[in-house]
Amino acid sequence: MANTTTGFRASAVDLGQLQAIINDVLEPFDMNQVRERWSEDIFTWLRRFLMSWIQRCKEIHFDTTSERGIYIQLVTQDDHGYYTYEFDGFAGKRPRGRLQRAPEP
Repeated sequence: MANTTTGFRASAVDLGQLQAIINDVLEPFDMNQVRERWSEDIFTWLRRFLMSWIQRCKEIHFDTTSERGIYIQLVTQDDHGYYTYEFDGFAGKRPRGRLQRAPEP
């Protein structure tokens, strides 16, 4: 059943926020562990998570063949048309960057 009432609108999915949450969940695992647990629980959690956060999500595709993470493709639809989003969810610890102040002009 399509989510039509809560979460990001079909035309305004915040990929950065979704990616941050997915990365936090996947951080304890390397990709071998993700693939081992894929059909057990990770696939189910990820599908339910995305369906609850995105309105009118019509299709979700996952690719777990990368060594760095899960490639995620979403297709959504509203009254104006279809939208395709693509992003990666990264497994394992990621280096944390430091924000640097821009030089004065």
